[in-house]
Amino acid sequence: MDIPVRCDDRTVGWLQVERQEGDTSFVFRPGALEPGLYRIVVQGTAGTLTLGAVEGGAVLRRRFSDAMTRPLGRVVSAAAQRCTGGSWLPARQQDFPHLPLPAGALMRRSGQGYTLALPFDADGPFPLPQLFCFARVCRMEGRQWVLYRLDHQGRPLLP
Repeated sequence: MDIPVRCDDRTVGWLQVERQEGDTSFVFRPGALEPGLYRIVVQGTAGTLTLGAVEGGAVLRRRFSDAMTRPLGRVVSAAAQRCTGGSWLPARQQDFPHLPLPAGALMRRSGQGYTLALPFDADGPFPLPQLFCFARVCRMEGRQWVLYRLDHQGRPLLP
């Protein structure tokens, strides 16, 4: 069964719900999520179940036992709830003087450091190829981005 996932009164993706060998499998496929961190919550006829957190554009897969899903009842809806804090802001070159940032780069605080989101076009050059091993490619806002985690001194961290 496919259920629309709503956020702020609009559909932002789809949740596939399937019974599998006594468990219930949930697969959230985003469509139009803005950059950021979201909590995916399922509403049933008898309760709610939080599936987990997902970064805008990422697929979330979860599988729960009957003991976890029975109190939920029949699934009737799903929502993406924006987690507070961590908003994406335009990345400024002066904040990262050692890195050549492309136009449209975004940043946000992440623990003691930062996460950089650089626009990525598969037909173009890879952003910051010198840091390729530290990159994670994802989809946000319907386009591809390369994410880099940096510590408080701007040094790359493994994803």
